Amino acid sequence: MCIRDSNGSFVLARTKWFSPLCLVELGETMGISQALQWVAELGFDGIDFSLDFKIMIDAFNGGSKHNSEFGSVI
Repeated sequence: MCIRDSNGSFVLARTKWFSPLCLVELGETMGISQALQWVAELGFDGIDFSLDFKIMIDAFNGGSKHNSEFGSVI
């Protein structure tokens, strides 16, 4: 996870590792969940998230009916 300012300059980064290996969908969902928790812990507000996982983006934009095991996390 990487935080950048409004100019795109690096501010802060963090890594998170978990086991066991899982499906991409679940991993991406866990990743955004951890990112949300991290910025909340830092007390940041007005955050824009950049995602490159189409299923996740569609879910955030209301295009998903949550027919998967990760829908409740989103």
